[in-house]
Amino acid sequence: MHNPLGSGWGATLTEGLAVLAGLLGSKYLTQLVLGGSNTGVIGYVGNLAVGGVGGWAAAKVMKQPRIGQSFFVGSVIEVIIRVLEDYTPFGTYLQQTGMGDYFAQNFAFPQQLSNGLVNAEIDVPQGWGAPALVMASNAAPAGAVAQLAAGKTSKDGMY
Repeated sequence: MHNPLGSGWGATLTEGLAVLAGLLGSKYLTQLVLGGSNTGVIGYVGNLAVGGVGGWAAAKVMKQPRIGQSFFVGSVIEVIIRVLEDYTPFGTYLQQTGMGDYFAQNFAFPQQLSNGLVNAEIDVPQGWGAPALVMASNAAPAGAVAQLAAGKTSKDGMY
């Protein structure tokens, strides 16, 4: 039998994983580096820059130029997705349904959504990680921030 893809399944799977790594890597690393400036053309160029550098590094590490090309293809796909989201009604529709939302968060088991009809945030069990930071406002009574940080609320009669 002849393989219609022209290569083994292992090579095809490896290239597919490289595309996925390029897509996700360019998305997250661009956001990490650019932060609030990750919009419009600057964001697109950032995605392609991460894809180019990451593809070059992947090709050198894996010693397979096709892996580097596949990584870069993933970053190009990320830019296409961003352009669709930014400039077409189809992209707006996908954003409203939550498509393309990736959440970097702790893996808690069993997984419980805090409000599954509104978002995809997962309740983190008590004792996992540091307590949430509480920011003071100008109108906060003296000592209220420390009491809130300790888990006490106004219904406890603490302030």
